[in-house]
Amino acid sequence: MKYPIGIQNFGKIREDGYVYVDKTALVYDLVTKGKIYILSRPRRFGKSLLVSTNRPTSAWTALQQIEEMGYIRPYTADPRKLYRIGVSFSSDTGTVSDWAVE
Repeated sequence: MKYPIGIQNFGKIREDGYVYVDKTALVYDLVTKGKIYILSRPRRFGKSLLVSTNRPTSAWTALQQIEEMGYIRPYTADPRKLYRIGVSFSSDTGTVSDWAVE
């Protein structure tokens, strides 16, 4: 396994096959349950990396990630219709800038 020591760019970690612990649920809680956060962690603790995971990407890229990371797998036994929704957020406006549904 390749560990991303000193790499602060999420895209590079994904593209170059480094180990990454998915914190999607934690980031969702940050976005939906509060307004202002101070990320006060020690030096080299992943603050820049965490922030880079929230940089805008296209909605279609988000849909691809849902598939590649298998996020939908735990819900496939549910008889209800499943929708994949890819969303891109604008850091400039703080709103949704793009979305796509499959």
